[in-house]
Amino acid sequence: MASPTEAPDWAALPFSAVEGIVAHTRSLPPHQHRSALSALRLVNRHWRSAIDDSIRSLTIPRAPPDRMAGMLRRWQHLEALTLTACGLDEAALQALGRCRRLQQLSICHYLSGVAARRLWQVLAALPALQSLSVEASDEGPSPVGLAALAACSSLTALELIEFHREEPTADVVAVLRGASHIQRLALYRSVRATGRLGFGSQGAAHAQQAFDIGFATQLTSLQLRGSFTPDDAFLQLFAALTNLRCLDISAPLMHTLFVRTANPELTDDGFLGITRLAGSLTHLELGGGHNVTENGATALAALTKLQSLSLAFSNRMSSDALLPLVAGRLTQASLHITAYDA
Repeated sequence: MASPTEAPDWAALPFSAVEGIVAHTRSLPPHQHRSALSALRLVNRHWRSAIDDSIRSLTIPRAPPDRMAGMLRRWQHLEALTLTACGLDEAALQALGRCRRLQQLSICHYLSGVAARRLWQVLAALPALQSLSVEASDEGPSPVGLAALAACSSLTALELIEFHREEPTADVVAVLRGASHIQRLALYRSVRATGRLGFGSQGAAHAQQAFDIGFATQLTSLQLRGSFTPDDAFLQLFAALTNLRCLDISAPLMHTLFVRTANPELTDDGFLGITRLAGSLTHLELGGGHNVTENGATALAALTKLQSLSLAFSNRMSSDALLPLVAGRLTQASLHITAYDA
């Protein structure tokens, strides 16, 4: 034991004891936790190694490519990683590919020095990756090569945001065919033919037809907000997805705000088909204009497991007609209806 006049030999502290100290810091508020880890890393190389190995979750904001590669090489044991406005060059991608324990990855507005195809190849090779969220920006990435994710057998959740600059529909279908364990799929504002304004077009119709995912019966959550302007045929694509618990097919936001007339392509006939999901559906969002009346809305009475419902900016369904159909199952907080006259 060190005498009162001697400095303690912190390097002699067992590795397990250092791990215990690090574990104790996790009970601190986030800002104190980060400060504590920074201070502990300065004790000596032994402690720095122990702390780096103990970090399982990390958020990196606004890091240039040269720093990204070094940080990812340092934290090879990460299980959850969020990158916001970070630069990714080939060296950084190689370091990311060595994070073999990574289970959750979120990439938002990244600055790329490599082709998008290379990014998707690296992500597909991560053996433990279960949840992936990628938000595109003017700098990238594009969906070119996205189909490589079909080889990611561990993937259970995929979220793509703002991928409307190029058409990703066919690639997403290919991913679902290969990565058959995906249960949660989200596409937010991610169909080029729809785009930010959400106006209908022949291209949008082709994109909806191409999105034939009836084979993906393992899906439990399908969120397509702002990616399609649904019609009767589009709803039929999901008739076989009898394990769906969450379905969001809200129209694009700008379509909702500026095109307040009913979408004549979504009618009672199409909406009644949603009763095929009665055995599983607990959350339903159908915001945006449509041509469904109270007659079609009777389908809601069959959804006996429904817990939340959003029909914001509905054109033809009044609250007085809807409320009796869902009374007793939805709380006020889980029911959202904003009606415009057709």
